[in-house]
Amino acid sequence: MTYDLAYQKRWRLDREQGRLRTVPATRARRHIERLRAAGCSVRGIAECAGLSPSVVSKIGAGKQPTVTVKVARTLLAVRPDSILNRPHGPGFVPNLGARRRIEALLALGWAHAHITERMGTRTTSQLVLHQVGDWIARETHDAVVAAYDALAMSPGPSERTRRRAAVLGYAPPLAWDDDTLDDPDARPQTGIDTDNVDPVAVARALDGDMSVPLNRDERAEVIAALAAGGRSDRWIAVQLGVVPETVRRERQRLGVESRWSA
Repeated sequence: MTYDLAYQKRWRLDREQGRLRTVPATRARRHIERLRAAGCSVRGIAECAGLSPSVVSKIGAGKQPTVTVKVARTLLAVRPDSILNRPHGPGFVPNLGARRRIEALLALGWAHAHITERMGTRTTSQLVLHQVGDWIARETHDAVVAAYDALAMSPGPSERTRRRAAVLGYAPPLAWDDDTLDDPDARPQTGIDTDNVDPVAVARALDGDMSVPLNRDERAEVIAALAAGGRSDRWIAVQLGVVPETVRRERQRLGVESRWSA
């Protein structure tokens, strides 16, 4: 039997200095379970981690009590978005991000016909939104992302679609950060975090005193109050020292109507 003498020397040195070469596989196994629950495939996880699918499957099934430190680190570094964006990822990917993007566009007033036209595929956005299962063809996912990127910054023309989306509780694009749309643990930010609001700062801003800087939740509180009181987006923008588009977007995120809207 031939031994790698250099490897044996490094192994003895690591052991003497207290450096672990293997660790319990528990954390890696639980991380694989979370990724699988989010709709990620064993093959996708393996490709991102640079491992074979059989190794990932074995660790995920609890059939391997320990793993090398390197394997543990690479597995724990895998995220749902890295699986979606891997350079050689043919086949199917989780459909959560595509569904969220379609719901967000509907909340803006873009009907399925508009979204499907932008997708440029035979598969409709309505079919993607209501399909059974947790998987979607990667090319369809990419088409939804392209449509979302093209439409997410502009209000759609269909008020009926917008009202229906509001009834269904669909979150608009402004409720999401781009890097959270594919994250199964992320939740849309559709309201104001009252724990992050200083009522004194808000009261002073409503009285025209802008000497105290406002955080995002405090500014949102001021915008909502002024818009509900009949002030236009332009008037509020001047008051807060921002552009009217910022006011409009924040007001739409909060679902606050303006009597000055066209």
